Amino acid sequence: MNEEKYKQYLNTIEPYLNKKNNILQLGCYNKEVTKIFLENITNKKSKIVCIDTLKRDEIYKYEPDYKTFKQDFMNIIKGYQIDIMQMKLIDGLNELKKNKKYMFDIIFIDISYQQTNILSLL
Repeated sequence: MNEEKYKQYLNTIEPYLNKKNNILQLGCYNKEVTKIFLENITNKKSKIVCIDTLKRDEIYKYEPDYKTFKQDFMNIIKGYQIDIMQMKLIDGLNELKKNKKYMFDIIFIDISYQQTNILSLL
């Protein structure tokens, strides 16, 4: 678990912690960042939108399977305003662009480390 590693980013989002925020998280498979957002953003009207296929990359081949991840993730987000868009990143971004439902205050990019996935953002 990399939770300690991600906590260093709290200083960056500190000005937002008490405000109503719309957060876009690109990639949520490891769930540590989502958990940190949920534990530290105090305004309960804040909303997180996660886009992720929820499928493992090679780098996570020793992590729990999807069923275990989904169960853990759902326990973490229970009671919070969070939307999970289970799809490819580019499809999720296109869906958000088409619907124009959200304006985001914070965008956290934590997607796959495979080069082709990163290049799809460009």
